[in-house]
Amino acid sequence: MRTNSFKVVKAGGIPLIAQLCNKFRIEDKINELVKWKSSNSKVSPGLMIESLITCIICGRKAFWKLDEFWKEQDVENLFPDLTYEQFNDDAYGRALDKLSEIPMKYLINEIGLNLLQTGKFELSAIHFDTTSKSLQGAYDLEF
Repeated sequence: MRTNSFKVVKAGGIPLIAQLCNKFRIEDKINELVKWKSSNSKVSPGLMIESLITCIICGRKAFWKLDEFWKEQDVENLFPDLTYEQFNDDAYGRALDKLSEIPMKYLINEIGLNLLQTGKFELSAIHFDTTSKSLQGAYDLEF
């Protein structure tokens, strides 16, 4: 006798965010920029970062036990050939270590450019400021 089993998940925006990350080629760009070997990794650093972005946008606050978050999702559909156990804290730590090797300004510019090209926006000018400088304190200024 054959029995069917179903897994019910509350996907929310996860499939949409995952598809947008894929469309903007975040995984490809990160994998292109970091040093890693596909023969040594079950999951690429870029895919780990894409899945982390998905977690953050979809409201996940804690950056630990992320495998428990993915256990409640349809991982097999979102990330074919992967299991929720592969999205563990150690794998995220390794991916974040790799991400720290990339100049963030360059990565943000590249992903922003992918977004503009993929979205087919009509633009006459672009201002894409990726600086993060601040000045605090009391200063004696003479004009």
